Amino acid sequence: MRPRVRKEVYKAFRKEFEARYPGFALVEGPDSYCAVWSMEIASGVYGCVALIFMRTKDSFVIELGWGQSNEFPWDCDVDQDEYELPEGRLRMSDLWKPVGVEDEWDLAPETFAGDNIQAWGDPPLETVLPRIEPAVKDCLKRFQKYGVRFFNKVAKVRGLGDVL
Repeated sequence: MRPRVRKEVYKAFRKEFEARYPGFALVEGPDSYCAVWSMEIASGVYGCVALIFMRTKDSFVIELGWGQSNEFPWDCDVDQDEYELPEGRLRMSDLWKPVGVEDEWDLAPETFAGDNIQAWGDPPLETVLPRIEPAVKDCLKRFQKYGVRFFNKVAKVRGLGDVL
């Protein structure tokens, strides 16, 4: 992701996410790869949300995780029904897409045709920047539908009620 696009995606996501979910605090980043928010959802169990910037194109994904610290559990890929494990993470889109089918918020879809980069390169920033706000809004709409349910399931297997 180009630096200017990354900066604007981060700014828009942070503003909307923190306004809607004030229990989450920024604990990592932003850097060139990601930003991470964390919230204690049960005694000694933290829920994490990672906004990940794709390196080679203007797109981003969200990963959700839980663990025993407020650090994102990068090394703990799990299936979506393994909430009882001490820690885990998955791509948020795995909650509505078949596993392995990539779903990302692509701000410059015309850059790629299949796996081939088009000869003209990235579209102008004037084309990409207006796409950020609608993409962030869609992302947070899906977080409300799928991410909140995800964290409530993590809490439920620990004997708690809804946390979000």
